[in-house]
Amino acid sequence: MADYFRAIAAGQAPRVCELSTVPAIAAQFQRHDATEAICVQALTRVLTSATALRNSARATAVGPAVLTSGYGYVEIAMPPKRQGQYVPVRLVRGRWRVDGIPVPSRDGG
Repeated sequence: MADYFRAIAAGQAPRVCELSTVPAIAAQFQRHDATEAICVQALTRVLTSATALRNSARATAVGPAVLTSGYGYVEIAMPPKRQGQYVPVRLVRGRWRVDGIPVPSRDGG
């Protein structure tokens, strides 16, 4: 998870997309035909101009993970709120990947 936020902070769109599931990419860009290539193209544009997003990612603290049967949540504290949020993750081909946007609780709510 720390790799994901470091990649955002560094503006490394290909790495961010590599660390995301296809369903997460589809939801983020609101495209049913999402692919990693579409993610890289769109995210490159976003990260080029989103200094505040990159700074926020740089300051994000990654906490403990709760993982079960190929799914789970990783606790994060992202500015400006700094209160705990949870990033859903999924095991895909032996690697944990981001599987959605941060949510306020581990039950997805």
